[in-house]
Amino acid sequence: MASAAGATAEQFAALAKQGQLSFRPVLALAPSIKAPAAPTPAATKVGLYALATDAPSASAAPMPGSGDLSAALTQGAVPADLITAFAALDCSDSRQRIDHQSSPSAATVACSYNAEQNTWFKFALGPVAVDGKDVSGAQAAFDDRNGAGWQINLSFNGVGGRAFADVTGRLATQPSPSNQFAIVLDGAVVSHAYVTESIPGGNATISGSFSSDQAQQLAALIANRLPIGLALSTTTPGRSGSSGPSADAQ
Repeated sequence: MASAAGATAEQFAALAKQGQLSFRPVLALAPSIKAPAAPTPAATKVGLYALATDAPSASAAPMPGSGDLSAALTQGAVPADLITAFAALDCSDSRQRIDHQSSPSAATVACSYNAEQNTWFKFALGPVAVDGKDVSGAQAAFDDRNGAGWQINLSFNGVGGRAFADVTGRLATQPSPSNQFAIVLDGAVVSHAYVTESIPGGNATISGSFSSDQAQQLAALIANRLPIGLALSTTTPGRSGSSGPSADAQ
């Protein structure tokens, strides 16, 4: 049974359902933005687009749709067999935020919410690199020695440790965002971190600008999907760490 300081009964009730946990390589990502409304007379600036104050003329450029904008802002390369699904996915629509995974050996698309940017993102992900059943532990802790702030310490069994060392070694040679792995729970990306080298030894640390609550909630989400539950530890008051998440050897 997982526990975390400060967590409410409602939060843990939401974590009670066992689900599917996996680590997948990130192939591409883009903000998922709805298409703007059609221009109307006397319209003013809306979002990124300046709308005409009169009816558009025949020579006026067409308004870009959500697919156009997402395509322009896509980072990475979407594989050919995912192009249609990735282009069509609108994570700002709750009806599309479902589990799109069909097989652990197949690439897939997924959604993630960035609370700091208040933006939904969509991902193209490679096949499962590490299965959740091979993660043996997840714990939130505060690093007061190196000043890294709140982080999540992961441990793997023998199979998972070898798989994680292999995938991080391959990702470390890739440009962003293909140097990242995504932690996927029930088809949703709950975190994605970049790596700079292979991480052997069966242990890893995910660090970044986590608050105390964010680190504990993510660790609880991961731990609650493991065969055994782990209690989450807190040592000192929360402090934010570096500006971007990363995974480091421990």
